Amino acid sequence: MAETLDSSSNMEHKHFEVGVRAEIDTSAPFESVKEAVSRFGGIGYWKPSQHKLSEPEHDMEEVDIGNVEEQASLLEKDLILKERETLEVLKELEATKMIIEELKLKLQKEASEVNATLESKLVNENVAADLNSGNENMPPVLKEVQKDSHESLEGASHNLVGSLNTHPSSVPGLILMELKQAKLNLSRTTTDLADIRASVESGNKKLEKERLSLEKTRERLSLNSSKVSSLEEELNQTRLKLQLAKDANGSDDTNTMDISWELQRLSSEAEEFKKMGDAARSEVLRAISEIEQTKTKIKTAEMRLVAARKMKEAARAAEAVAVAEIKALSYSDGLSGVLSPKPEGVVTLTYEEYSSLTCKAQDAEELSKKRVVDAVIQVDEANVSKMEILKKVGGSHRRNQN
Repeated sequence: MAETLDSSSNMEHKHFEVGVRAEIDTSAPFESVKEAVSRFGGIGYWKPSQHKLSEPEHDMEEVDIGNVEEQASLLEKDLILKERETLEVLKELEATKMIIEELKLKLQKEASEVNATLESKLVNENVAADLNSGNENMPPVLKEVQKDSHESLEGASHNLVGSLNTHPSSVPGLILMELKQAKLNLSRTTTDLADIRASVESGNKKLEKERLSLEKTRERLSLNSSKVSSLEEELNQTRLKLQLAKDANGSDDTNTMDISWELQRLSSEAEEFKKMGDAARSEVLRAISEIEQTKTKIKTAEMRLVAARKMKEAARAAEAVAVAEIKALSYSDGLSGVLSPKPEGVVTLTYEEYSSLTCKAQDAEELSKKRVVDAVIQVDEANVSKMEILKKVGGSHRRNQN
């Protein structure tokens, strides 16, 4: 019994040390109780003798076997505890590996964000150069729109800088407001872009209809002109016949009346066809003027589309700059929080909030890209259908000529 107490006290002392400092037992586990008993003292085999043992000796042997069984159960418990400690240490190793992976991802994200800020600055410079170079060819309405957008962006940037200089404690909140405003401007620009694309598509459809009507009027005009020419030839022939009849005095009065009546009919038909030709010419002129107006509308819509794309790029650049400033401020706030206590009224961003904001910005950008790609595909499909319609009209025109 003393040995069992000592072993239990040793077990408690070992468990306390394990709670303070974990130790990994790398030895192979016991496969059976017999192996554990042989490891801690061995097995004593008892052979019966010829003469009978006394009762006290038999009781002592039974007591020794009970102690051995108790020691084996304690060893099993010790083995289970060590296995649990080994599992806990392995879990801690997995957790440290996950932390290392997260740190690597953070470093990669920081490098990509620095590259994004540099690219946004280059995009801003290119957009400014494009806007300065394209101001000469823009109409006054688009110049006013571009000027207003540029002034709004400049005002937002000046307000942002002023708020950074005057109120350094409320910088993260202001940058969040600026980021939300940039997202709103980006969504409005995308909606305006979709409206402009829809107007361009409607203008193209209207232009196609006008072209078809112009082709039909031209066909009718050609038919009317051919009819007028044939009627003029018939009129000339009847006039010659009339002249011949007048020259020949032996003709009857009935023939003269028939010829005069036919001459009047042909002259009236000629007048009607001339009127129809004049109406067709006026219709052609009207269709040409409408086509020119539609072309001017399409050109203005395309210029508005270019301006909207530039405004969208400027909004994305402003959003990227705001995200970079938020990251820089969160990093600086983290360092200042480590070095000194945080002042009251300072708003800081956690990594989860920052990652959610960046994910939302990336989702919005991907959605806008998908919308632009869908619009381009629709424009291509409309162009293909337009070419097919023109081919059909050309084939029908050739058949009519034949």
